[in-house]
Amino acid sequence: MSREETDEIYTSLNNNNKVLKVYPHVGHNIFTIANKSQWVRDVSAFLKTAN
Repeated sequence: MSREETDEIYTSLNNNNKVLKVYPHVGHNIFTIANKSQWVRDVSAFLKTAN
């Protein structure tokens, strides 16, 4: 998915609490070893706000 497609989907989501995280060098993977610690922090922060 291109960055343009990602931005279009993000913009079309009707939610004021949305956050788009883009990790460098990830491609189609959810995270890479290089970004794992940042991904874990971001997901943990998201889960804390979901409760």
